[in-house]
Amino acid sequence: MIWLYRSLWVLLGPFIDIMFCIRLYKGKEKWAKLPERMGFPKTERPEGDILWIHGASVGEMKSLFPLIDKLCKKLPSSTILLTSGTVTSASVVAKQLPNWGGQVIHQMAPLDFGVCVHAFLKHWQPKMSVIVESEFWPEYLKQAPNPMLINARVTKKSYKNFKRFGFFFKPLLARLTGALAQTDDISERLTDLGVQNVKTAPNIKVDAPLEEPSAKQFAKFTKTINGRPVLCFASTHPPEDEMTAMIHRALREDIPDLLSIVIPRHPERGQQLSETFEPLGLTTRRRSQGEQIDKQTDIYLADSMGEMPLWYSLSNAVIIGGSVFPHGGQNPLEPLKMGKVVLCGEYMFNFDSLLIPLERYKTPECYADITQLKKRAYEVLTDKKLRTTLEKKNIKAAASLSGGTDTALLAIVEAWEIAS
Repeated sequence: MIWLYRSLWVLLGPFIDIMFCIRLYKGKEKWAKLPERMGFPKTERPEGDILWIHGASVGEMKSLFPLIDKLCKKLPSSTILLTSGTVTSASVVAKQLPNWGGQVIHQMAPLDFGVCVHAFLKHWQPKMSVIVESEFWPEYLKQAPNPMLINARVTKKSYKNFKRFGFFFKPLLARLTGALAQTDDISERLTDLGVQNVKTAPNIKVDAPLEEPSAKQFAKFTKTINGRPVLCFASTHPPEDEMTAMIHRALREDIPDLLSIVIPRHPERGQQLSETFEPLGLTTRRRSQGEQIDKQTDIYLADSMGEMPLWYSLSNAVIIGGSVFPHGGQNPLEPLKMGKVVLCGEYMFNFDSLLIPLERYKTPECYADITQLKKRAYEVLTDKKLRTTLEKKNIKAAASLSGGTDTALLAIVEAWEIAS
């Protein structure tokens, strides 16, 4: 049935070309990387066996670093080919490559067009392929040699779609030699979809080392904040803007020196957010404009990239964006690992694989009622003893999820030996 997918690519070719040009214009693609996206890399293939590992973007790449460290030691005579699909992920990996002594090569992932994937595989000739999380690209599944899936994630919605088009996806998923799923529910879904040798394993993202904020910037902001209570709204989306303003204004009545740090999911929204908050009587400063926090600042817009550890470190509590409307939430793992009190709305279904194992710790705390969310934020911000207790609990909760990297390492090495 792969011919249906390939026919669709041909039919939609002009529209795909237009979308790709738009991505180039917006900086989401790079002209210099275009050959790689077409499946024709400039880097020569090294001698010896190649293990191909593919992940989507920055989060997946960072989660793979500890695993790649260990794979380099376990497979010293082999090369690891790492691919991802975003410009930002490529820059993150580029900084890490020197640590692997030339044993790891990074390339932009080929577009999931039959000719592109074929050319990519013909050039690199990997012995084995590892797909991370939910990168179920049909051509990858069809053509990748000895493919396996790690840290697998399949949402209820995706599962229903896969079932609906089972005639197309089942033969592709059946090519997987095995899979490590993040939860038992995901294991059941994958098995039902025809994947063989499915096991449940901890999420490898838990094992990724915490990024440390810039010591200079942390000291600078700590001085300007000057002991004020700080509430962080992390990775917010447009439907949450009014709610963010409402929560801050309500809390400010009882916590007059409250500072809110708002981190928009898309930093380019900084100007728009400023224009939303200022008419509501909220004094706003923007990171992207080099503006500083002063005594009058109500909301500091962290409209920058790569500074999440800094904003989390400065905060007393974190409200997760994308969770108060049916978006599915953003990743709560990093602030949890840092021991921050994490609050969210009722819609966190994108991260069921993390939340289900954490239910026994009752963290993160999710509220369907915005009034209750605001009330809990007030309690955490004003009760230092309560906050300290919750912070210790969250560090313990996050630590309980570790072990996924070693499980994935063992599974990959075993599959590698079988493929030899």
